Amino acid sequence: MKYLQKKFLSGFTVLEVVIAIGILFLILGSSVLFLGSSPQVDLALKDESFRIENTLRTARYKALIGEETDWGVYFSNLSQFRPFYAVFKGSSWNENLAENKKILDSNLFFNVPTSGTTSLVVFERLTGNLKNASSVIIEIRAKKSPLFGKRIYVNQIGGIEVQDISP
Repeated sequence: MKYLQKKFLSGFTVLEVVIAIGILFLILGSSVLFLGSSPQVDLALKDESFRIENTLRTARYKALIGEETDWGVYFSNLSQFRPFYAVFKGSSWNENLAENKKILDSNLFFNVPTSGTTSLVVFERLTGNLKNASSVIIEIRAKKSPLFGKRIYVNQIGGIEVQDISP
């Protein structure tokens, strides 16, 4: 009888093991959320979103001061080229009228525009309002931590806002 009592008293029950594994998953999951991405990724996202915001503001400024025509920014996420963006003169993309072409940081990717597509942000001459759109969203994400990124939102009247993306 003493042998049977010892057998039932040693070890863990299935319920205890399941609870311990559940707690372990909760701790690991929350640590990913709290730790976030690496400092290099954060810096790359911050720098690139700042450059994109300034590029958009430059195009809007040129449209506002009435430099001949509308101005815009072209965002390319075509697979045959590295992702890039550039300021251009006019209401449609023409590589010959592009200024200051910038290649996207190699640690980042455009989530919007999606892979294989492009996006145009065109500002009307003298008003600085968006032309042919009510709003535009450009989204960049980190390749190593795709849950983290920056969203650049351009509203109808040309206002530009940068938002963090995180889980």
